[in-house]
Amino acid sequence: MKIETILEKGSALLNEDTLVVQGNLFGVFDGATSLNKTVFKKWETGGFIASSAARSVFETNHFPLVKLAHTANQSIHQHMILHGVDLTRKENLWSTSAAVVRIQGQKSLDQVKTVLLFTDGLSIPSEKPAKKKDFTPLVTLHQTLGLAGLKHRIRQIEKTDPECSKFPKDRRFYDSSA
Repeated sequence: MKIETILEKGSALLNEDTLVVQGNLFGVFDGATSLNKTVFKKWETGGFIASSAARSVFETNHFPLVKLAHTANQSIHQHMILHGVDLTRKENLWSTSAAVVRIQGQKSLDQVKTVLLFTDGLSIPSEKPAKKKDFTPLVTLHQTLGLAGLKHRIRQIEKTDPECSKFPKDRRFYDSSA
């Protein structure tokens, strides 16, 4: 089995994405900082702490994924308490999104050529984002260019819009993990 990974900081000060490759478990995490943008020691954001906490839980790889997700949520909650976050104010809360799989057995994977897990930094920019995302162009580019080539192509497209006026988003480059 061939495994490729990317973990790259976007245009923000800190990379809030993390990833895990632990035995047969693979995952990407995209941290989301609170709306109040509080920064903690070492310039860590809530999104960074949340994605790191979730990654740490999933790295144990000892329980069903649903249990690991529940434990990750509890860990993020505990980290917010330890950092003095006022949990009664929604704008203070942190979170992380996650895409995690556990690959088991060769027989059930006979027809599977590729499993691609990624965060929003590896999305092809679009002038008019669709309500329902079509991943076919992304998968096709990945099959043609590989993971590093796909990331490079996306960055080339993003560089054509330095003011973020053509492709609507809140910053030039998002963190990327895959």
